[in-house]
Amino acid sequence: MAKAVAATIDEAYQKTGKKFILVTHSQGGNPGWETVKYTDNIAAIVAIESGAAPVVGSEDYQAMLQNNIPVVFYYGDYIGEEFSDVPVSEMWAMMRSMAYDF
Repeated sequence: MAKAVAATIDEAYQKTGKKFILVTHSQGGNPGWETVKYTDNIAAIVAIESGAAPVVGSEDYQAMLQNNIPVVFYYGDYIGEEFSDVPVSEMWAMMRSMAYDF
């Protein structure tokens, strides 16, 4: 999937001459991190409620550092101790923690 996204970005770059902002969502975040390894035409990544973040020191992480790609994470509600009664709050807290580590 990441290679296909990279190929699409490269094709659009050839037509416009401009790098692209890659927007990912939820589990689509993982292929987004990998896409950076297959193209030099990503200007930034916007990760909306990302299901994961690259582990510091990983190949995906290193590719973003080498290409100097800024990343912003956005998470919705139900994260925090005050939402312990919401079944998915613990999962989102773990995902947000991964983003903080990143």
